[in-house]
Amino acid sequence: MIYSFLSCKGGVGKTTLAVNTALSISQLGKNVLLIDGNFSSPNLRYHLALPSSPNIQNINESQSLEELMHDYSGMKIIPSSPYIDDLNKKVDLKKVINQVKDNFDIILIDGPPGMGDDVLNCVDVSTGIFLVANPELPTIVDTFRFLLNKTLGSKVLGVILNKNNVKKSNMNDEITNKFSVKVLASISLDNLIPKSLILQKPIVGLYPFSRSAIEIKRFSANLVNADYLSPNWFKKAFEGLKYKFS
Repeated sequence: MIYSFLSCKGGVGKTTLAVNTALSISQLGKNVLLIDGNFSSPNLRYHLALPSSPNIQNINESQSLEELMHDYSGMKIIPSSPYIDDLNKKVDLKKVINQVKDNFDIILIDGPPGMGDDVLNCVDVSTGIFLVANPELPTIVDTFRFLLNKTLGSKVLGVILNKNNVKKSNMNDEITNKFSVKVLASISLDNLIPKSLILQKPIVGLYPFSRSAIEIKRFSANLVNADYLSPNWFKKAFEGLKYKFS
């Protein structure tokens, strides 16, 4: 299984979702590889405090893929280079995937925003695509226009609504009815996520009983057909008080 997280624009929380989904699946005992497919403006390494190298661009320097992988809490990560000098280095993403796909249960790709060549490369190697959007109308409309691109074809599995602060119980149904796309998950706007980003640690590991972490874990479990047992209300309330004063 190879899934790409894509979005019509930047700033919707795509990388945050990719990182936390990867870690959640790894915590379920799966062998996970997370690849930064955003070669022009990579952010993945900043979410996990990874060093600048090795990175995926080093593959052109005859390094083996295993040498490019970073270990993080049981999962493997191949980041992209943050250096401007590496922007012109071509990476054959399909070749990378073909070399490693048999070694992992699931591969997740944090793709770039928009519809450039790097995005099309992510689409090409993926068995499924998740479109990440925020609940604001302009972003939803842009996502719908994104869906009209025939290149995506039937690979789009649905939309993940991120940073959702809309108190509307039927919002997912409205989006499905208006735009003919399934809402796979709704992740709450959570003030603990900026804290986790500052600390460069995924929220599902740092604040595992926060509302957004639970929602991401539930989505991740569904993705790999695993059971997810939500913590009881007492545990969530107790941990919530700890987070509030941390």
